[in-house]
Amino acid sequence: MFLIKRPNLVGIVCLISLIGSTNALSETEPDFSFSGFGQVIGGHLNTDQAKYHGYSDSFSFDQETLIGIQADYIFNDTFAASGQAVGYTSDVKQSGIEWLFLNITPSKRWQVRLGRHKTPFFNYSDSTDVGFTYPWITLPQQVYNFYLFRSFEGAFVRYDLPSKTMALNFEAYWGSFDDDYYIGEERVDVEVDGLSGLIANVSVSDFTFRASYHQGDVKVALPQIEQFAQVLALNGFVKSAQSLEIDGQLEFYQASANYETPYNFVRSEWTRVAPNFLTVPDLRAYYISAGLYQYPFTYHLTYAHSSAKFNEPISEIPIGVDPQLDALAFAYQGVFNSLDEDSLKSISVGVRWDLKPNIALKGDITFLDGDENKRSFFEISDDSFDRSATLVQFGVTWVF
Repeated sequence: MFLIKRPNLVGIVCLISLIGSTNALSETEPDFSFSGFGQVIGGHLNTDQAKYHGYSDSFSFDQETLIGIQADYIFNDTFAASGQAVGYTSDVKQSGIEWLFLNITPSKRWQVRLGRHKTPFFNYSDSTDVGFTYPWITLPQQVYNFYLFRSFEGAFVRYDLPSKTMALNFEAYWGSFDDDYYIGEERVDVEVDGLSGLIANVSVSDFTFRASYHQGDVKVALPQIEQFAQVLALNGFVKSAQSLEIDGQLEFYQASANYETPYNFVRSEWTRVAPNFLTVPDLRAYYISAGLYQYPFTYHLTYAHSSAKFNEPISEIPIGVDPQLDALAFAYQGVFNSLDEDSLKSISVGVRWDLKPNIALKGDITFLDGDENKRSFFEISDDSFDRSATLVQFGVTWVF
């Protein structure tokens, strides 16, 4: 999994200052509208043998606390512009612009956006950072931890199909991504060309359904593995060398079904990451959540599951012929043995209290049960850790 590194907290200070200045603008510029959101989240993991999602046995507010603002400007009935910036306290996310695009509406049925967008992988792609819009403190991590490219630069198109019995629309996008990411503590360059996708949304009565397909040509530069691949190629094992490259097409599938009434809800989502290279696993994940509304309280229960499986490496290097070839074969196999598999089950229970129309207090308890001998989303510091832990979180989230 790739994580964005946040350099410092300057972004948050700038955003807070910008909020003050934009409030003054909104009084004199009727075509401008400004809104914002934020949250302060604290959490504690009941083990000193590992971390999960940045949480440890020391209570911390650094992982998911954030503040964001959004500015929208309407030129006329056809053209508008929108931008959103977020400041994070987490050390694995980068404060800055989340989206900035020109919105073109040539008719009631068509919408075109040009610029920087959030990649629409999931149900909550556009509102991942706006905790006020969903009941959980943290979106189910087995699904949302696979967010490899949060944003892209390009074009997005939406068409609303008229219907008397349902709400139906189709979306498509195309663009690219090029930025530095971190894998653990290592900084790498990630390029995605031809990033594109198709999405269908259907609403019928109390039910909503979403299905999407995404693909892109991904290239990740890993210097240490590239050096070893060169050694393999120089020794004539070209197929083995090529098998270590993260360079090729990556496909992503998503489907969801939700049921919502004023009294209760059921929400579910399923995803699959399918690469055509060996060093990234086939990742499958889902969650199902049920909740009860008793205003001002919301109670919810969520089960989530993920599994990761690598394809078999190339069997090209002979063993038992020469000690040097044996060492090369064992080193090649060792690369695959060191790759992380994130297989994890979890059960979460939580409550949300809508203190005011724009402020909510939340509390969640998540019971984590990972597979033995796998990473299971944990940062493990003790090999005897059994991949089971309990995460307690509470916080406040708001919009303005």
